[in-house]
Amino acid sequence: MARRELVGLGIGFGGIVLVARPSLSQLSGGAGGESVVFLGAFCFALGSVITQRVTTSLPIETHQAWAMGIGALLIHISSLTLGESVAAVQWTSEAIGALFYLVIVPSGLGFLCYFKILDRFGSAQANLVTNASPIFAALVGWVALGEGVSLLTIGGFAVILVGLLLIVRA
Repeated sequence: MARRELVGLGIGFGGIVLVARPSLSQLSGGAGGESVVFLGAFCFALGSVITQRVTTSLPIETHQAWAMGIGALLIHISSLTLGESVAAVQWTSEAIGALFYLVIVPSGLGFLCYFKILDRFGSAQANLVTNASPIFAALVGWVALGEGVSLLTIGGFAVILVGLLLIVRA
């Protein structure tokens, strides 16, 4: 990575911290959850780099369908191994609506867009999308759930955008 990209990455990360505002008291119960989130982000980034280098004659949509199918199978095996039960699921209208939304919007459309960006621009540029995620998460929370957006959060958005611009310009 070039120096400007590293600076942009650092600035963008600082903006994410302003939006999320983590506190040290959240870590008092142990870092188990935080470790899993970090591991997930690391695996996602690693998967992007590996995916970019895998050559296949399959269209992106077919490649994505196979990847999601295999991922779903591994998640179900993991959940059964951990003792989770399908019978324990409560199928409310809200749960079904959330399931359909998650399948169609972030999983179907979101990953399709992501893999097209990955194919066209590479893993470094494609992973910039994850830096913009807190902006959209906070905006959806504000519009759909009536959650407040503070001036500090808006400032965090601006800092994230500055970081993204530095990386894209590099």
